[in-house]
Amino acid sequence: MIKVRQTQIIKIGNSNGIRIPKDFLNALGTKEVVMELTDNTLIIKPIKTTTPPRSEWGSILAKMKIEPEADFNDFDTTLTDGIDDV
Repeated sequence: MIKVRQTQIIKIGNSNGIRIPKDFLNALGTKEVVMELTDNTLIIKPIKTTTPPRSEWGSILAKMKIEPEADFNDFDTTLTDGIDDV
């Protein structure tokens, strides 16, 4: 379904912008977009994110394998700063 709506370019601070109607944003499903200028036409496309919604974080974290601390023996020694080399 193609929707068409007329709008104006408006001043926003030191920049210019376009007000995007709420129903258009809802149809995109995101506020992250990429703009493309092709043949004197401005195209705005949604960026599909792969980040799961916050409501799913708990189940994802529960599935993660918890491992004991990695072997940090390599960090037991420190380099001298040269002060003691007098």
